[in-house]
This record gives sequence, structure tokens and C-alpha cells, in this order.
Amino acid sequence: MYPTICFILISLLVFLFLKMSMNKQQLFLDKTSTAFKILELSSEAYVLTDALSNIILDCSTKLCSLSESTMENIIGQPLHSLFEVDSKEEFSTILGGYLQYKKEKYAQQLPLKKNDGTCISTIVTAYQGDHVTVSEDINCFFIREAIDNKLEEDVLEIKKMFQNVLDTIPTRIFWKDTNLNYLGCNNKFAQDAGIKSGERIFGKTDYDLAWKKEEADFFRFIDKRVIESGQAELDIIEPQLNADGTETWLETNKSPLLNFKGEIIGVLGTYTDITHRKKAEDTIKQHSRDLEIKNKELEQFAHITSHDLQEPLRSLSSFVELLSADYNDVLDETGKTYLNYISDSANRMRNLITGLLEYSLLSREIENETVDCSALLQEIIKDLAYIIEDTQAQIHINALPVLYSKPTQLRIVFQNIIQNAIKFKKRNTPPVIYISVENKGDLWQFKISDNGIGFNPSYSDKIFSLFQRLHNKSDYEGSGIGLAYCKKIIDLLGGAIWADSTEGAGSTFYFTIKK
Repeated sequence: MYPTICFILISLLVFLFLKMSMNKQQLFLDKTSTAFKILELSSEAYVLTDALSNIILDCSTKLCSLSESTMENIIGQPLHSLFEVDSKEEFSTILGGYLQYKKEKYAQQLPLKKNDGTCISTIVTAYQGDHVTVSEDINCFFIREAIDNKLEEDVLEIKKMFQNVLDTIPTRIFWKDTNLNYLGCNNKFAQDAGIKSGERIFGKTDYDLAWKKEEADFFRFIDKRVIESGQAELDIIEPQLNADGTETWLETNKSPLLNFKGEIIGVLGTYTDITHRKKAEDTIKQHSRDLEIKNKELEQFAHITSHDLQEPLRSLSSFVELLSADYNDVLDETGKTYLNYISDSANRMRNLITGLLEYSLLSREIENETVDCSALLQEIIKDLAYIIEDTQAQIHINALPVLYSKPTQLRIVFQNIIQNAIKFKKRNTPPVIYISVENKGDLWQFKISDNGIGFNPSYSDKIFSLFQRLHNKSDYEGSGIGLAYCKKIIDLLGGAIWADSTEGAGSTFYFTIKK
């Protein structure tokens, strides 16, 4: 929202600035150039003089109108002859800031002589020769009739204030006419473009600036589309070569530039440098691609490894069964016990390998579906009916939401936590389990609590690690993978999972799911 508001405010500032700056106040090229034609449309008269002699080389018809003279009478005359001043030296003194000290810009109020001998008060603005791309030996002067001094000062002060605002804003700002010639910009944009100040950009095109040709082509393509359609184009992501040689990425907004009549007179653009953000996004994308490759490699490795490891386990289990069947009468109790150890170990190893394979496959892309959590819990209770009945477990379920998620993975989470609540029960005490949910804004927070044996709270994070067991395997069977499953699934779903517990007082598991 902020960039849009900023863009609207900038548009208003530029519009008001242009309205008060009807003069085209910057440098000029040869008469065949588009910028020269724009100059002819300026509300101010212009004069081009030789930098050494100050003889008038060219002028606009507006100067002829102001002085009620002809171009033939003006061209070839010294500049000071146009004004009511006593001598060339006095004129040079009046405009000394420009003619002698070569300040970038200088303005002075002078009486312009008319053909009938009378004078009119005018404002003469001088520009240094390097504004003129024809030659640095040419000076530019602009002449306009002065209005009431106080009003003139107020207008100039407001223009200065607006320009200061534009130059202070960190966003780059520029505006062009319908021929895509620059009319102005702020200093931030000028720095990127390789221009000393915003005043020096008038009449230039994108091909005159620091950008690559293909970048200039693209900028102008979008400009034309905005002007022709009359519609703004926002959040354009584009590259740009700056004057200092750095490559940057921009987020650009462009809109039609309108006059008071609502007519399109050009295009207004703003942009911000998003290079750091773009680099960070590219880095994240690359890491994601690398991670995807590693996950596929891990999945392939898990498949191969599980097959290779399970083959000798099957052979081992088969030989144990043969020994038990063929030599049962020969083996004493100790031998039979050893065979049982071997068989149990092989089964645990097989379960571990199967668990690892399933764990590695959790990252596979699975489409989201509508999941009725209440219905899902009822299915899980049916699947666990035997151990629920055997342990006399009680499961209390509050109203649960409908999600758009992955039902198979959610089933694994609920089922693992419920199975653990039943498995880690107190002796001679039926397990009691409560399942509820709380609305947490953008998330649903599920809560599953039990009255089991609990665990030391210092192990709250450790229990979600692979193969982590807090209790004796002779008392409580399992691979130590179940809660690691749960954590990986919740992480993949963009949520979080944690547990609170006190030894001997039960456990409470929490996990969050995006709505």
C-alpha cells in the first residue's frame, strides 16, 4: 500500500511542479532535434549566443514578439543591446555570476527594449555552455516577461520547495513528454542516469543516458503503452545499468502524466532499487533448487539402501525360523532365548529401515485436499479400536475445523500422537486423551493431552529427533521415529509442533496448521 500512496503523492507533486514550470528550462540541441522543437513550444523566449563575443546566433519568435522586433534585426547583435543598460560592461556585471564565474544557472531581472523605445521588465535566465550538446562555445539564455515581483518570488519559492521535496524523496522520479523526451527528474534519478543534476536531463532520451540499448528499448516500450492506453502499469521488475557501472534491479511504477484538462501530456515514472531483495530472492530460489535435488538424491538413496539392507535381514529371519523349526528339540532354553533375541533384533531393524524409507518420502509433493478433521479422527479411532479396547482408553474430541491440507500426512500426525498417549500410559490406569483446537488468527492450534507417564520437560525438543527414546525399549516398543515423522510433516505444512510435560503427570502436544 505504501508504494502506491507514495506514487500518487509524487504524481501530484510533479503535476503541480510542471504547471508552475511552463518554461522548458534546460539546454538545447540543433534545430533538427526533437528537443529543439520542444524548445520552440516553450512559454519562454530563448537566445543562443557565442560564448566569447556574446553575439546572438539564434533566437525564438517569442523574443521577436516580446521586443516587437524582427529576427533579422536581432541576430548578429550583441546580447546586451537587447536591454536598457548603459554598456556591455554593465550588462556583464549584472550577469557576472554566469558570464564571468560560469555558475551553472543564473537569473536576473532586466528591462527589455521594445522597438518603439519603451521597455518591459523581464527575467533573464542563463545556462552554462555544457548544457548545449551542439557546442560548449554556445550560451543559452531564456527571457520571459516578469509578473508582479512578490508573486514571482512566491512562485519561484514554491517551485524550489517542490523540487527540494522531489530531491529529498529516496524514490527515483522522472517525467517525459508524449515523444518520450525527458522533461525533468529528481537528483536521485539523475545520479543513476549519469547526469550532474535533474535540470540537465531536459530534452534527452533514454538512449542518451547510461542504460543499455535493450534496457532503453524496454523502458520506452512500457512508456508508449502507458501513454497509448492511459492506464498505469505498476510493480514492473526490470534491470538497469547505472552510470557508475553497477547492475541494479528496479521496481518501477508508471502512469499517464495529465494536465489540468485531463489530457495525457506524457508519462510519470518512479522506481526503487530492489537489488538486495532480488539477490536474496535468487539465493532462496537457488537453495530451494539445491534442496530439491538433494531430497531426490536422498529418496533414491533410501530406496536403494532399504532394499539392500532388508535382503540380508530376510535371510537372517528365514534361518532363525528354520533353526527354531528343525532344532527345537535340540536347543536348550538358553539357545531358544538367543534365537528370540536374534529374531527380535531383525524385526526391529526391519521396522527402522521401513521407517527411514517412509520418513525420506515425506517431502514428496502431495496435492492439498479438503480435510474434515473430525471425520479424520473418527477413522483413526476405528483403526486403533483394538488397542483402545485393550487398554480401555477414553478419547474426548471437541469440535474440529475443516482444513485445506494434506489428509494422509495429517493422519500420520494425529495417529502417532494418539498411539504414544495410549502406549505411554500409567500402570493399571486407563489412558484418557483430550483433543481440541484453538483459533489463532491465520492458524489453527491443535492440542492433544493425556494422563500418561509424561517425561522430563528438559527433553521437550529432543523427543522430536530421529531414533530418540526416553523410555526402556523392553517396556515400551517402538522405533523412535514417530514424533520425528510428526515434526517433519508439520514443518512441511508451514506450522510448528512442541510439547509440555511433567514426569508422572501426563503430556500435552501442540501443533499449528495454516488455515
